[in-house]
Amino acid sequence: NNPQPRIQLFATEALGRIHSAQGMGPIIEMLRKNDNKDLWLRHAGMVALARLQQPKQLTALADDPSSAVRIAAVVALRRLEHPGIAAFLTDTDEAVVTEAARGINDDFSIEEALTPLANILNTTPFKNEALIRRAINANSRVGSNLNVDQLLTYAQNTNAPEFLRAEAIATLTFWGSP
Repeated sequence: NNPQPRIQLFATEALGRIHSAQGMGPIIEMLRKNDNKDLWLRHAGMVALARLQQPKQLTALADDPSSAVRIAAVVALRRLEHPGIAAFLTDTDEAVVTEAARGINDDFSIEEALTPLANILNTTPFKNEALIRRAINANSRVGSNLNVDQLLTYAQNTNAPEFLRAEAIATLTFWGSP
């Protein structure tokens, strides 16, 4: 509750380092009050939440009213490589959904969450390149007949950007068994 950002940062780091589940509430409250204004505090909160290693509680934050808290939970789940990150793919905030897609697809991936990511290709209201490219890639990696259909549907969507539709078609050209 200290108004000094420096003290908040060190207190948040300390709560993460002691791995106490009781630290989750104060960290979430700090993230909520900060509301993504101070990037150092936001980062400290994300790292501290990951260090607490409470994936069920982090997944439950998908319903939190604060987008700052939700995005911190996504990054923490990414660091934990936990499939609960998929719960954030239906968020109403494009930044949260895109960060969840990055967490699922990038680095070493979260295999268990690839199917939910693939399945949002034609259902998400968001059109940003970072999200759609990852959904296309997830369809390729999951590799079922349903994923072929999803890529074809996206490629035929005239409301989608042409270069991403071309990406969906190009992905189909590398399919293992037509």
